[in-house]
Amino acid sequence: MPGHHIATMNTLAAFCSGLALALLFCLALAMMNGALHHRRRPRTYEQEETTTHLDELLSRDTRA
Repeated sequence: MPGHHIATMNTLAAFCSGLALALLFCLALAMMNGALHHRRRPRTYEQEETTTHLDELLSRDTRA
């Protein structure tokens, strides 16, 4: 099909498309870095109270 062009781009359009491609690449790298950092972070669990209500009711300190 001579005479038909799928895409014609001037210099500014080619520069902008390269810039967009570079930004997408940087975004992908940042997302991968964030995912690796998230996976390697040690889990911290909130400490539960050492005594529960039942422990207070059944403790040796209280007299029946």
